[in-house]
Amino acid sequence: MIFIGAAALACMAYSIVFPQPAAAAASRALRLCAGSVIPALAIFIVAANILVGSGISVYLAGAELPKRLLGVSGGGLLTLIVGLISGYPAGSAASAELVSNGAMSKEEARSLLPFTNNAGPAFLVGAVGSKMFGDVKAGIIMLVAQTLSALLLVVMTKNERAGCSGSPPVTREEKTSAAGIVASSIAKGGSTLVSICAFITFFTVVSDALNSALAHFGANGVVCSVVAGFFEITSGLDLLGAEYAAEPIVNMGVAGGLVGFSGISVMMQVSDRAEKGGVPTDKYVAGKIASAALTAFFCVVFAGIFYAKSIKTALLRTIFLSVCFIVLILIKKLSKKCGKKRIYDV
Repeated sequence: MIFIGAAALACMAYSIVFPQPAAAAASRALRLCAGSVIPALAIFIVAANILVGSGISVYLAGAELPKRLLGVSGGGLLTLIVGLISGYPAGSAASAELVSNGAMSKEEARSLLPFTNNAGPAFLVGAVGSKMFGDVKAGIIMLVAQTLSALLLVVMTKNERAGCSGSPPVTREEKTSAAGIVASSIAKGGSTLVSICAFITFFTVVSDALNSALAHFGANGVVCSVVAGFFEITSGLDLLGAEYAAEPIVNMGVAGGLVGFSGISVMMQVSDRAEKGGVPTDKYVAGKIASAALTAFFCVVFAGIFYAKSIKTALLRTIFLSVCFIVLILIKKLSKKCGKKRIYDV
């Protein structure tokens, strides 16, 4: 608590001593919100709230193939879908709602939480790829890399949810009309967007203050973008966009790491919404670190393929990626076999 209080005082002191840089950072953050974040997230967040409120998780509970492959219940499958298409922090809000109404257990929500809070397609392709990086292909690569990373990590953690894959019975004391669901979803969506913009503004000012100090020690643009992205992903990717053209493949790896990690700002938004629904968050940071590493890896591989200057190089990199997938599958199967006890085991 003392550290938090000291940090708050430091933020106040920075705004008093350096009012112009602080105001400029806040203005830049608000422009990012108005120009990139809100247009990319608004419809998806409201639609995600409608999906969760509609009770569609009951119907998804009958989808046997996803349950076998991913080890999720109907509620878990809905959370995963929402998390992949709606952007952060929609996955945590969906988890909290589904746990509250009995459509998903807390343990399943806890296991899935790091992999169901992802950047949305509209944000990555439209805002980051098209506007910030000036290359739609870069946004598509980030989206594919993030999706593969999330799905692969969900499969790899399937055993954690072995006893949670069946959907608990959903009990509702009163039915809500369709108009009521839509109205409440829009209201919740508006509140969420305001909250997201507040987080982005605060952490952009904090990261800009740190980057101003680092600039005196000769830190380059990529380092500053990593520092900014560690605190607030939108600002970090916006700064990285100015460096993208110089080293596309390397900077795609950096961007992938930032997207997979999501930043302190998103982590706090996720924690705020998850804790309101009683969803434990103790595995979240470790899961996002794994997601950052895997997303960065996929970004580098895909960028190497699509930005290759020769067909031969692209083919070799494609073969390399395929071999990596095969090795991962073999390791997974081998670990399962080794874990089984036999009569003749000593």
